[in-house]
Amino acid sequence: MQERVESTTFGKVLTSFFLIPTLTAVILTNLPESGIKGRLSGIAAPYLYATGLDQRWDVFAPNPADTAVHVESRVDYADGMSSFWNFPCRSGFAAYQDYHGCTFAVYLSVGGKNSLWRPFTEHLANRARAEGRQPIRVTILRYTSRSFPPGPGPERGPWLNSDLFTQVLGSPA
Repeated sequence: MQERVESTTFGKVLTSFFLIPTLTAVILTNLPESGIKGRLSGIAAPYLYATGLDQRWDVFAPNPADTAVHVESRVDYADGMSSFWNFPCRSGFAAYQDYHGCTFAVYLSVGGKNSLWRPFTEHLANRARAEGRQPIRVTILRYTSRSFPPGPGPERGPWLNSDLFTQVLGSPA
């Protein structure tokens, strides 16, 4: 049916009716900052949001990120044991499955006061309780390493770690 619609004059006009504004809006959002972009972005933004095309690709150029970040959480229990929870961030096709978790990990890794830290640590504590464990403390840990440009030598520098947030849950009942 799609081929029948696209082969008609009406189908070609309809396709062009959506294709031209879509390409124009996408190209406009990827232009360097300018007066024209500033004026026309207000018109293009609602269309891009409605179609799900509100992606920005300029984050990769001209200055890509030079730091690798890894986030994990440590849950300490009343019995003196600890466990670690890592976000699944695989490569290849599996990365599509892990995309939201990896993105959330990046949001958690931002320093300063982060509104996501407390709810996330409470979530991990509730998971531990559901498993019959008695969590007393949950800590979000961030590991960073400077990435070096391609070429001879190491791929990245040493990993440095820091505690982002610790929630003490109190003594078990």
